[in-house]
Amino acid sequence: MQDRDAEIPATTPVTTRGTGRSAWVAASVVILAMLAVVGAGTLGRATQPGPTVQPSRAAVTTGPSQAGVAVQPTDAPTPQGSAAGASPSKEPSPSPAFGSRAGFVTVAEAGYEVAYEVDATHRPAVLYGGMLAVFGFGPQTDRGSYDGTVIVSVGTPASGASMAGAGVAGRVSGTVYGATLEDLRTAYLGADPGRAVSRVALEIGGQLAIMIRFDDAGGARATALTVRGGRNFILTASGFQGLYGDVADNPAQVGLQRFIDGFRFGPPLFVSRDLGFQVPMPVEAKPVGFAAGFPLDEAQGLVVLAAGRAQPDGSFSHSIGISVGTALHPAFVHILPTGSGRQAATRIWAGSLAKLQAAYLAAVDGFTGSSSIQLGGEPAVRIERPGGLGAAVLAVHRGRVYIITTTGSEVAQAAPDFEQFLTGFAFLD
Repeated sequence: MQDRDAEIPATTPVTTRGTGRSAWVAASVVILAMLAVVGAGTLGRATQPGPTVQPSRAAVTTGPSQAGVAVQPTDAPTPQGSAAGASPSKEPSPSPAFGSRAGFVTVAEAGYEVAYEVDATHRPAVLYGGMLAVFGFGPQTDRGSYDGTVIVSVGTPASGASMAGAGVAGRVSGTVYGATLEDLRTAYLGADPGRAVSRVALEIGGQLAIMIRFDDAGGARATALTVRGGRNFILTASGFQGLYGDVADNPAQVGLQRFIDGFRFGPPLFVSRDLGFQVPMPVEAKPVGFAAGFPLDEAQGLVVLAAGRAQPDGSFSHSIGISVGTALHPAFVHILPTGSGRQAATRIWAGSLAKLQAAYLAAVDGFTGSSSIQLGGEPAVRIERPGGLGAAVLAVHRGRVYIITTTGSEVAQAAPDFEQFLTGFAFLD
C-alpha cells in the first residue's frame, strides 16, 4: 500500500527535538516486533510534516491611525559595539513560541496565528473549528461591516478549504484542496468565476505562495494561496478602499500584503492515508512510526508524536502514540513507556467499541476511570491512568481499531495539548 504523502522511515527517531529517549526506545521495540511479525508484508508509508517554521519576527504593533491594521516591524540585528571596549553583541533571543506572541490572534486548530489588534469593534469571527475566519479592518459602519475584510480559509485532506471568499458574492460555494501549490492553484481558479488579472509569487511565513489579483463585477480583490504541512491556506482580501484607495489601484492587494506580513504558521498537520487519519501535531518535531499494508487487509502500524513543553536537552515533556490494527493484524497496546511488566508485543482487536474497551482493560495494569467521548465525529472511550500512562482513547472505525495513548517523561499524565489533539483528530475514508 502506498501513501501519497511524504515518508517517515521506520528508523527515524524523535531525538534532537523528540519525545525523549524512553519514548523512542519503546517505539523502536514495537517497530522491531512488528517487522518480525509482518515478515514479508509490504512496508507502507506514514507522513512527514512540512518544512520547519522559519524564525519569526518580534511582536507586531498596530498603527495609531489605522485601527486593526497590523504593521510589521523591521528585523533589526543586535547592534555591534563600535567604541573600544564595547561589549560584543549577544546571541539573538529565541522566537516566541506559537500561541504566545502579544498582539497576535492564534487559530491553533487551523495551524496559524496572525498579527491583529483586537478591540471593542475588531474581533475576528472564527467559524467551523477555525477552518474559516473573518478579520475586519478600518472603521466599522452602522451595519457592522468594515472598510476592508480578509477571509482565511484552511483546508485539509479530510475537509477542503471553503470558497467563501471567492468570486462574486453568493455565486461560489463548496471546497477545494490540493496536495501541492500547483494543485491548489488549478483547483481554485477552476472554481472561482472571477476574472484574474495578475498572478505573482511571494512568501507567506517562509512558504512559497501565489497572489492572484481579481478585478470583476464583484469588485477588486486579492487572494493568496499556499500549501504548508498538510493544509491548504486561502487568504482573500476585499475592500480597503478607505484605507488604501488613494495610494493603490487595488487597495485589497495592499490590505492582503499587510495581513500576510504578520502571518505565522504553527505546527503542521500529520497525515497518514494508509492508517486512515489526520491530526494536528502538538509541536514542530519529527514523528516516528510506520504503516504496513497487506494483501486483502487494510494497513496497520503506529506513530509516536512529541508533545508538551520543550526541555533543555531538546526533547519534550510528553508524548502521544497512535496504534492502529485490523482483524488480521491487531493493534499494539503498549507503544509508550509504562513502567509495567507487560510485554510490548501485546496486541488486540475487536469489532465493537465495547469489546475493544474490555480487551484493552484486560491488557493493562489497572485504571482510575473512563468516560464516553467523540473522536473524529464517532463514539470513543477515554480511559484515565491506564497501566501507568496518563490517558488512553479507544475507537473503532471501518474495521480498524485505534488506540491513542499519552504520558509524560517524568510523570504519568496526559499531555497538556491532548484535548486539542483529540479535537483535531479526523478519520480519512
